[in-house]
Amino acid sequence: MSDGKPTPAVGNSQASTNIYAANQAVQCVTLMHIKSMHQHNSLKFWEHDTVADIKKDRATVDNMIADISDKVQKGIFDPSQGTESYKRSRKILVESILAAGNQVGNCDEMTAAAFRYLRDSLNVRPLDWMNQGDNPHQMQHAFIVIGRPAGSLPADLDDIHPWPVIKNWGAAAVLCDPYEKKVIATPQEIMKHLAGQFLQLWYHED
Repeated sequence: MSDGKPTPAVGNSQASTNIYAANQAVQCVTLMHIKSMHQHNSLKFWEHDTVADIKKDRATVDNMIADISDKVQKGIFDPSQGTESYKRSRKILVESILAAGNQVGNCDEMTAAAFRYLRDSLNVRPLDWMNQGDNPHQMQHAFIVIGRPAGSLPADLDDIHPWPVIKNWGAAAVLCDPYEKKVIATPQEIMKHLAGQFLQLWYHED
């Protein structure tokens, strides 16, 4: 487990590479000085599902729309992926930009900022946006998994004992939690961290 400080990769193993990337992402979000709403409940935060719902200053929205349009033209966001997938990929971009610009947000916004940094700045794949909660119908926290192998089951909302799922993520999978400033490697350590939690895969990119 790490406290979020960058640590160099050791050797050439994929696990070390993923740990290094996760630490870099946590450090990046830390340097954004994003204030948690849980700690600053007097701050009023936005609620939105689409660009049109955002009621923040015009310059931020204009820059955000330009960034989205640029990425659509480059094919990074492909509408053919499906309406829900496209909406979620756009929400990651929107929340990461607004979190950095307004310096306020909770686990969703910090996870969005870290996800975008890993994907766009470090070119890390595969990436999973995961949610966890003690109720399968009410997820309570967001985090990222780096390096889950293709074909492995990401989550099981029918089972509060996630070990059968996590053990198949492989030795290179790393949990990155920018909100809690944690980087956790090895299936055993990830399982300790997520014990008693239902897991949900919210978004995936290869």
